[in-house]
Amino acid sequence: MEPAAPVVVAETVLKVNSPITEEVTETEPVVEEVREEIAVDTATPTMMSESHVILVMQKSIKACELRGFNYDDVQALVQAGEEEFEGVHYQTGLATVNMTTIFGLKEQKVKALCSNGKVAKWLWAVSGVEVQ
Repeated sequence: MEPAAPVVVAETVLKVNSPITEEVTETEPVVEEVREEIAVDTATPTMMSESHVILVMQKSIKACELRGFNYDDVQALVQAGEEEFEGVHYQTGLATVNMTTIFGLKEQKVKALCSNGKVAKWLWAVSGVEVQ
């Protein structure tokens, strides 16, 4: 029986037309947290577009600010206009959500009161009572 031939592993060498003349060094990425102070005039609230109102509502629901509901329970989100509530001017949006009750799965509407880029309050659309 003949001894096995040695296995030779070849390294791949890439040739380029011109040599690299600069030394390459690794650097750690620089991450800076940017915080910008924004002056907000509460007397004239910032107006949001329809898509921004819906985006603000989505973020609020995903952050569990609408207690008792998951984002999967949401059937529809729409902008509902503007409204004054307790003396404060808000842009509003309506969320249609599925809710499990003692009578089974029911569709409910909740209203988002949006101001300055966030949802300030969630209310039951029919009664106007704050969602607890």
